Amino acid sequence: MSEAVAGALIAAAAGLVGVAVGGYWAAHNQRRERQQRRISEQLAEFYGPMLGLRAQVLARSELRLKISGAADVAWRLLVAGARQAGIEHVKEVSEGRFHPLRASVTAFSFQG
Repeated sequence: MSEAVAGALIAAAAGLVGVAVGGYWAAHNQRRERQQRRISEQLAEFYGPMLGLRAQVLARSELRLKISGAADVAWRLLVAGARQAGIEHVKEVSEGRFHPLRASVTAFSFQG
């Protein structure tokens, strides 16, 4: 009978140790998961706005490239038409095109 009691006590002790180890392991995993979730939230809060800004920069860059390409095509057509009229007409077109820019640079230059 003492062997039966000893066997039962060993089984009960092993069961309790197993439950304790399993509980510790589950608590450890839950703590680790909470830490990882918190870090993930912090990163999302920090990098979320940066990701939005990056998307805006990319959209503006694409728009700038489209506008630049369209302006390049228009300028080449304008200069090609002027070349057919002669070199003096090319100079007139160039001067006429950049005169407003030069005027604004002159008006807004702050020379002391």
